[in-house]
Amino acid sequence: MATKKFKIKCGQVYNVLPALRRLAEEPLDVKSAYWLSKLFRKVTTEYDDINKQRTELLEKFAIKQTDDDKKNGQYRFKPEDQEKINKVIEELMDIEISLDVPKIAWVALENVKVSARDMLLLEDFVDGAPE
Repeated sequence: MATKKFKIKCGQVYNVLPALRRLAEEPLDVKSAYWLSKLFRKVTTEYDDINKQRTELLEKFAIKQTDDDKKNGQYRFKPEDQEKINKVIEELMDIEISLDVPKIAWVALENVKVSARDMLLLEDFVDGAPE
């Protein structure tokens, strides 16, 4: 399978990782498992970059955090900053990036149980159409 780039938004990458993790636990044929592992690594790398940027933005606007807040990844904001932080996070999640890895073939998933929610999250990462 030749590597094909595809464009995706940061928000889609950020949201799909849990579904990819669940899919990675399912038994697949060797070829599909190989390509899924490549996709998973690429998405994980992008997710880490996006999450780092997101965290920096949240910390920039956050009210001083307690140690418990930091441990739990919780942020509090001044009411007047809430709209601003929502806008910059939305801008981050709207950035379009290219993933240099093939999508997973629908046929590879035909014997895999996937929730409707996960399928919605995965649909931009899957190639072809279900029959």
